[in-house]
Amino acid sequence: MTELRQRMIEDMRLRGLAEGTQQVYLDAIKHLARHYSRSPDLLTEDEVRDFLLYLTETRKLAKSTVRVHLFALKFLYRMTLKRDWPLLSLARVKKTNRLPVVLSREEARHLLSLIRRPHSYATHLLEARESLRTIQALLGHRALKSTMVYVHLTAATMEQVHKTINNLMADL
Repeated sequence: MTELRQRMIEDMRLRGLAEGTQQVYLDAIKHLARHYSRSPDLLTEDEVRDFLLYLTETRKLAKSTVRVHLFALKFLYRMTLKRDWPLLSLARVKKTNRLPVVLSREEARHLLSLIRRPHSYATHLLEARESLRTIQALLGHRALKSTMVYVHLTAATMEQVHKTINNLMADL
């Protein structure tokens, strides 16, 4: 590991960046270094500018990908290398404003019926005294907490509770 890479990692940790963000930033800087076949601390502001243009105009990368590269470059040059180049304030990548997809009435009905089916299925399995772990596996839930949503007091469950209590009380 190069000294520059180690220092950037330490700076990102000090800044409190998430592990995933750190890895994405390091990959973006590695991309820059490979593009020029030399360490990023040896590059000029014009070379970094040309790299950003290369990403957008030649490679035609998605705006979100270019934005990640730009943020990584800003972090490296401003925070780690202490170079506040004008380019770093100039370069911007606008977010794409996407309109949400509006479902047709039929699509909305279909979606709602799919949501109801697992709920009913899980409720019937619980009433049949299947274990939560079994239901979790059948529904494909990673966390048991997701399956716990189906644990509620149904009429059959309440009836069973009353029978159990009555049986316990009968001996007293």
